[in-house]
Amino acid sequence: MLRAVCLLWAVCWVRCYDILALFPHASISHLEAYRPLLDRLASRGHNVTVVSFFPRRGPEVATREVSLAGLVPPAVDSLSVDAVSGLGPLRDFYVISRLGLESCEAVLGSGRLASVLAESYDLVLVELFTTDCFLSAVDGLRAPFIGISSSSIFPTTGSRLGNPENPAYVPNMFLPFDDNMPFWSRVQNTVVTGLMFLSKRYYFDREADRISKKYLGDSVRPIAEIATDTSLIFSYRHYTLNGPIPLQPTVVEVGGLHVGPAKPLPQDIETFINGAKEGVIYFSLGSSIRAESLSEDKRKIFVEAFSRISQRVLWKYEGQRHPDVPDNVIISKWFPQRDVLGYRGIRLVITHGGMLTITEAVYCGIPIIGIPFFGDQGNNMAALERTGSAIVLQYESLTSDVLLKSINRILHEKSFKDNALALSVAFKDRPSSPLSTAIYWCEYVARHKKTPFSKAAAARLDWHQGWLWDVTLVLFALVALAVIFVHEASVRIVAHLGRRIASLKWKNE
Repeated sequence: MLRAVCLLWAVCWVRCYDILALFPHASISHLEAYRPLLDRLASRGHNVTVVSFFPRRGPEVATREVSLAGLVPPAVDSLSVDAVSGLGPLRDFYVISRLGLESCEAVLGSGRLASVLAESYDLVLVELFTTDCFLSAVDGLRAPFIGISSSSIFPTTGSRLGNPENPAYVPNMFLPFDDNMPFWSRVQNTVVTGLMFLSKRYYFDREADRISKKYLGDSVRPIAEIATDTSLIFSYRHYTLNGPIPLQPTVVEVGGLHVGPAKPLPQDIETFINGAKEGVIYFSLGSSIRAESLSEDKRKIFVEAFSRISQRVLWKYEGQRHPDVPDNVIISKWFPQRDVLGYRGIRLVITHGGMLTITEAVYCGIPIIGIPFFGDQGNNMAALERTGSAIVLQYESLTSDVLLKSINRILHEKSFKDNALALSVAFKDRPSSPLSTAIYWCEYVARHKKTPFSKAAAARLDWHQGWLWDVTLVLFALVALAVIFVHEASVRIVAHLGRRIASLKWKNE
């Protein structure tokens, strides 16, 4: 006990900070991605207040938890496949952004943040996912804030820090492209990104301003103006997994932050895996999509494919209507996924392509079959497929033969496992762990009160300046004037010469 007190005193002698972490999206995976960071900050002596829809309780919880539960429906094992498949990038972006505004209205209108916002903080962590609406609440605290993303940052987010997001080589996270885009993919990437930017700037930000003023008063600054004060952004990506893109020093990659050491498995799962002579396949559609919502035809596709392989299968399946599965398959509404993937004998992961699942699979060097549905899943899987460690299948055209062929390819073509292992090594080989990196930058921002000397000049430019449209227009005008001048001069010279020639002919006659 004395040793722990002395250690805490030593840490706090350096400086203990009051930190607020705001997670206003009702999806538990977004919070779980950063839970290790919050816990580590608390263990270092900082006073951490966590506001979320999924508060933890118990004497072992070192953070102060403020609950938003019940204000909006949680997206946990609740989304149906039909609701999320085939949305398209623009509708997907619209739906997610609308959910963000609804969450903001519900949270700000509930009054649950009143006591939290009445306190002072040295640092604020705020999730930047569906909306910037909550920045209005953060702004009143007059504390430096770090934006956190459980995916690659939204195509509408990076500009606040002057991050280059050229659609020629930076794929929009809502599109199933990697960074090697042919012409028509670059056209689509440019158009979709531009429309998202315009809709956010001229519709969603104005709605966020309206909600903010409604609950926080007319003195609240515009959301777009507050966003430019962002000190730093944590992006849950890594160039080995998602592909390299240019990043400002104020955009920090922390992909893999949540991956800790694997724990011992429950006895029944360990026994099941150990009894698999030819390995195990793990199948999960993540924490949001409800597997029961698969249509009867699609369920039969998986059941038939699994019945034709010699491997055993762990299938995360929620709901009362369980499919009739063969003896080599066990179904459960929950598995300790990180621990399962870290156990020997897991040969393949079948997933929707969510960031946490593919990160854990990459960390463990396991090949992947991805069946993306919405959000960044298609983009994640496109980047992985390019590494040679994954195969992407489309849900709409999925058949048992297609699934079985893909399973057999990964299990029997050695290159998939070799590429997965090489990717795992590169993913883990960093100057410091993603958790240590995030800890350093949190304390850096709190210590320096923002990120001095790091804000790029591009953040102060409007979009037409950043893309040099003003310069291009002036140059085009100068070229056009030069062409007009040369044309007019040429016409006058030709006309003059014509008159001279005619005059000489007249005199000679």
